[in-house]
Amino acid sequence: MGRARGEEVDRKRIAARPWTRRAFGAAAAVALCGTALWASPSRSQSLELPLSYYPGNSSGELKLTALIGIGDQRPQRYTFDTGSNTFFTQYVKEVYGDITIPQTPNSIFPAGLPQNIKYGYGDGFLSFVGTLVGIPSVTFYPSPSSASGVTITAQTPSGAPSAFIANAAISMKNKNTGFDGPITKLEPTFPGIYGDFGAGYWVTPVNPPSSITPAQGGQFSGILGQAVIPGTSPGYVVAINGES
Repeated sequence: MGRARGEEVDRKRIAARPWTRRAFGAAAAVALCGTALWASPSRSQSLELPLSYYPGNSSGELKLTALIGIGDQRPQRYTFDTGSNTFFTQYVKEVYGDITIPQTPNSIFPAGLPQNIKYGYGDGFLSFVGTLVGIPSVTFYPSPSSASGVTITAQTPSGAPSAFIANAAISMKNKNTGFDGPITKLEPTFPGIYGDFGAGYWVTPVNPPSSITPAQGGQFSGILGQAVIPGTSPGYVVAINGES
């Protein structure tokens, strides 16, 4: 309690590395239990992404967060959520720049990316209606004032340009703040936090009810699940103050 908004607390990091049986166990524990402590693995082939604790409510409760910029946009703060598998963003200029929705068809969604997808969290404290959107890259920044960070660019296994699928909210209902309506500017999900970076390892099918357009199936996952990082295999471990 008493920390100024924006203060970085206890720097964290995340490392993507090759799977082993132990790595799979660690990833599952992280996904199910949040932050888990494990013996430090070898990181000879890893990509470290900065994370930090941030006061997430008036009582000073700390949340694990990431400062992420989409494409060449400046970063916004998101909860780093191992219990979700979608990158929940808000469709506003400062997040998406010149990226427009709805987008043209692609190889994943030949009829176009689905719109009007309803997604909710926990006991219903927050829900949103969003549109899936393709983004070229995400950059993780060490602090809000950092001029550069660690960028992961969407690519195919052969190295061809691709796109990450994120979820761009156009309306939101948040019992924490009382907000309920269309998103016309950034609205906090928690104080100083503006969305959710889902780090879960599963895939979500898009089963189209009548409200989803275009009416087609498909699937999406978190950004880390979609990422192809040269020199590594899929998987990650959260490391806390040098221990993982």
